[in-house]
Amino acid sequence: MSGGIAWVYDIKGNFRINCNQEMVDLDPLEPEDETAIISLLKRHIHLTGSERATYILENWATEKNKFIKVFPREYKAVLRKKMVVA
Repeated sequence: MSGGIAWVYDIKGNFRINCNQEMVDLDPLEPEDETAIISLLKRHIHLTGSERATYILENWATEKNKFIKVFPREYKAVLRKKMVVA
């Protein structure tokens, strides 16, 4: 990854051990991440009728814990610098 954030739905719970973490941090979701994911899931359901996305939303209290935020370190550093300057 060269920039941007990804959210991985880690059903089996093995993403952390299979991810090359040399350039990325694996962070827990923040409230704004949850809001964005819910919005994306709703749009996905609207466009595709996805049963999986429907299940995730209906069980959000437990399923949200299966999401991992993949945050490239360089991108994170750029965002931190912007916050310091602002």
